[in-house]
Formats: sequence, structure tokens, C-alpha cells
Amino acid sequence: WDTAGIPTTGGSFRHKDRVPSESSRVFVALQKTGAVLLGKSNLCDMAFAIESDNHLFGPVRNPIDLSRTAGGSTGGGAAAVASGMAAFEWGTDFGGSIRLPAAFCGVVGLRLSASTWSVDREHFPRLSPRFYSFCGMGPLTRRVAEARRVVRALAPSLGRAPDAPLAVDPSRVALYLPDP
Repeated sequence: WDTAGIPTTGGSFRHKDRVPSESSRVFVALQKTGAVLLGKSNLCDMAFAIESDNHLFGPVRNPIDLSRTAGGSTGGGAAAVASGMAAFEWGTDFGGSIRLPAAFCGVVGLRLSASTWSVDREHFPRLSPRFYSFCGMGPLTRRVAEARRVVRALAPSLGRAPDAPLAVDPSRVALYLPDP
């Protein structure tokens, strides 16, 4: 997420000197809730791979097994949460960028609906408006209850009411937990 005055590279060597002049609405919303930025987490080049490795900062190691990747693209965030460095991370997910690192690191990753939690212009690298509906955002936490708290805290600033109420049939929901 863009943060004014702090390098935001997208893990890309071609953006190694990029320093945004204004903060993203996500970062502003996090600040309003009292969240504290601990630092920028590492990711794959331009956030488009299933591992987190780039030419600027190198690979993100999985804190459970250092010989393995933390997944991508939000691998740095998942590793920070899994190792206890951070209470939560807020990522984007175009093709698994929250879900894969969460699964690789054994944490909770929740990709929220793009229709109610739209990333739009917030994604870096910037996406064409054509792809906005494919990109969601959401938390990575150690427990489901923590994910719920983070989502509830950010909902007034970032979430939108859905066009139609959602009807969920609990018998059609699957929950996969990591092996102990």
C-alpha cells in the first residue's frame, strides 16, 4: 500500500526509487483505526507470482521451514504474522496473493469480495480498471477472531454495502485447516 514518503517498490527493481507522495486510502483507514506501520513486507516482483522473491530484497523464507517459500505475493506479510512479528497484514489478492501465503505459512487469510471491498486504483502495480473486479483485499492473521476484528475495524472506511444481501448456505461452505 502506498505510504507517503516511504519507499513502495512492489518488489520491483524498476521501481526501486519509487516514493509515493500520498498514502493509499487503505493506509489512511488503517491509521484511523490506530494501527501502527511496523515496516514494509517483501513480495514477489510486481506482486504477480506464487512465491515472494525479488531482485531488490531476495526471497521471503517460510518461518515454519526456512528451506521453503512463504508463498506470494503477500509472502512477507504472511511470514511476519506467522512468526509473531506482526499482529496482522492487509493484502491484495488477484490470483491467490492472500490465500497462498496464508496456506504456506499456516495462518488465516481472508480474501474479501471485490464488489464490497474494491481495490480499484489502490493496487500497486496499478491495474487497469478492466481488472478491478478480479482483485480483492483482506487480512492475514493468526486466528479467525483476529481477522474478524480487523475487518470490522476497517469496514466503515473501506467496505461498501453489497448491492444485494448475501444468502449463504452453510452446508455448501468448506473450511480447510492446516495440519498441526
